[in-house]
Amino acid sequence: MGRRDGCISRVNVKTGEMDFFATCHKGPVSKVEVNNEMNQFVSLGISPSLRLWKVALNQDDIFVPLFDISWQFPIKHVALVRGLIGFALSSTGSPTHRVVVYNTAKAGRAH
Repeated sequence: MGRRDGCISRVNVKTGEMDFFATCHKGPVSKVEVNNEMNQFVSLGISPSLRLWKVALNQDDIFVPLFDISWQFPIKHVALVRGLIGFALSSTGSPTHRVVVYNTAKAGRAH
C-alpha cells in the first residue's frame, strides 16, 4: 500500500495492521503494482518517479531497488506481467504517450 509520506507498507491480512513499511519515494506514492511471481513490485511517486523493487524474502522483507526512472511529466500507466514492466510516459497537454517495456528478468529493455 502506498502512503502520502513516500512509504510503502504491508498490511497483515489476518490482523489488518501494517506490519512492515519502508521509505521508497520523496513524496506521496500514487500507485503500487505487485508481481508475486517474480517477488517484485513497482511504485509510482507523485514526483513523478517510477521504481521497481525486489522483495528479498530471506532478509526480513527488505526492498531491493532494481530500476528507477524519473520523468519531467507524469507516468500515466504501469503494468507488471511476468518478467516485464510496461509504462506510459506523456507530456502535459499532449494526447500521445511513449510506451516503454522493460524486461526485468534480463535487466534490459524488451522493446
